[in-house]
Order: sequence, then C-alpha cells, then structure tokens
Amino acid sequence: MSKEIEYKLAEDIKNKYNNVNIIINEEEPYTLYSCCSISQLLDIKNIRSVIRYYSNNEIIKKLTHTNGGKQIMSYLTYKGLMKLLSKSRKEKIIEFAKLFNLDLISKNYLCAELDTITCIMKTFSKEVMITQYKVGKYKVDLYFVDYKLVIECDENHSNIDYDTERQLEIESILGCKFIRYKPHDKNFNIFHLLNDIYKYISGIQNIETFYSVDKLLNIIEDRELLDEIKSDNDSDNDEDYDSDY
Repeated sequence: MSKEIEYKLAEDIKNKYNNVNIIINEEEPYTLYSCCSISQLLDIKNIRSVIRYYSNNEIIKKLTHTNGGKQIMSYLTYKGLMKLLSKSRKEKIIEFAKLFNLDLISKNYLCAELDTITCIMKTFSKEVMITQYKVGKYKVDLYFVDYKLVIECDENHSNIDYDTERQLEIESILGCKFIRYKPHDKNFNIFHLLNDIYKYISGIQNIETFYSVDKLLNIIEDRELLDEIKSDNDSDNDEDYDSDY
C-alpha cells in the first residue's frame, strides 16, 4: 500500500478519535496502530486471541513509554488493521469501515489471495512459476511454466459464465490444466490445494491419493505461513470467532 494512502487513513482516524495511539513513520511500516487503542475504540474484548496468528508484517511489538514506564506494546500495521477489520461482521466495525471508506470485501479477498499464492510459491520454490502471467487479453494468478498448469483464486462473487468463457479461451491458447480454489469457501483447505498441485506436477494426478500433512510439510519451507492460512480459514468458518469481536 502506498505511503500516501496509509498516511491519509492514519490522519483521518487521529482527527476523528484523538485518543487513538498511532505512530507514523518515514519508512515502512509507515503507520502503526496500538492494539490496545484499537480494541478500546472498536470494543474488541479478546484482541490478543484475534491477533495471535498474525505475521510479522501485520503486527509489531515495540518498546513504548507509558504511564507505568517503558513497556513492550503490540501495534498493528496497515495490513494488520485491514485484516482485523475485514475478519469481523460486528456492526461497530462495519460502521467504522464505512466512516473511513474502507472496502473491506476486496481487501479481505486480496489478503487471502496473496497469502495462498505466496504459500504455493514457497512450497514449490524449485519450480518455474510466473505470477500474473499474461495470456492474450487475460492474466492468470499463477502459472507453472514447465507443467502448463494454471492456478486461479476465485472471488466470492465471481461471474460463472465469464469465468468459464475466460478459462476455455486460456486453455485453447496454452493447452493448459486449471486448478481453481476459493479461499473463503467453508470447505477450503490449504493442504488439499497443495496436494492437488503436488499430484499433478508429480505426474500422478490420476491416482486417488491424499498425501499426509507430514509428508507435505517435508517439502514446505514456511510452516508459519501455512499455519497462519489454515488458522485464518478455520476462523473464517467459526461463527463464534466473528461474534467474539
């Protein structure tokens, strides 16, 4: 996200709520939002539980001067704040997003897409892959060049007719195989997706086999990212998680 957009949001929030602790930096992360301040502002009672799986570019711990002396405090980055807001259906948070013109649906989708694509690329890092690969007038999310395999992340409200026509045209140009997934679907499982890809590029796609999580993890370098995505998906499907904050 651009520095200007982050600055504008931080300044708008400060002007509206002067008691919110926000740090503005010249270098990345450009803006940091105190978890304590945000939890009080949005009435999030269990923020520690909510953010426990956030990555290092979503939450930062910082030594801060407080009334009780210096303490290590947790701060949300811009990405972390958007993730926090987009994961909740709480009316107060929705109203907060509307107040500052935040498009949480697209931000939530983008976050999930980037996380899963990153996970796939780290898992199969020895393969030749191209993101946003251009095919005619289209671009596909991820393309395994040597296997002519296209990986596509579908939006929640995709146009089925358009997607079908688009896929057929891409297949006719590349002679490729498509693997599609919906990260927000209640049945989505990152390990199932990785299994499908692994079986295809291994040349055993016709065998009805599901490789164990342990076997997959042996070829996966970034376990924390997988845990985070799996946790995000589990929390998306848990109504209690959303209602808690």
